Amino acid sequence: MTKKQLIIFTQNEQLYSNQRFLYEGKKYFDRSLCLNPFDIILPIEISPHHNKAISTHKYQTTILHRELAFNYNNYDLLVSKEFLKLGAHIINNPSNMEPIRDKLKQYHFLKNNDFLPIPTLSILESESFFTNDL
Repeated sequence: MTKKQLIIFTQNEQLYSNQRFLYEGKKYFDRSLCLNPFDIILPIEISPHHNKAISTHKYQTTILHRELAFNYNNYDLLVSKEFLKLGAHIINNPSNMEPIRDKLKQYHFLKNNDFLPIPTLSILESESFFTNDL
């Protein structure tokens, strides 16, 4: 029988919500742990000795991607994508999170999907994205 593990991606294991996920996870998984995705070295399969507690080959892995803050390079999403390649199931899939991380991408995502976008101005672009139809 395959063992199951829950990995919670977070930068703060001590948050009450993360502690609750760990507590509840121990009821349903053989192993539950928090990892900071920014501490994981990629690619995972090449440097496993640097990536503490990552055992996707021993466990059926479910990841709860709780990392909401980011450092403008989406490294945590890259880590999630690597886990997907290794067969992990990820709650809050990175492909669903990526379009809303950046304000400009969020604006286009909302507009392209027939939602009223938030008025936005891109300082880095020469184009203004303020909408006049509000």
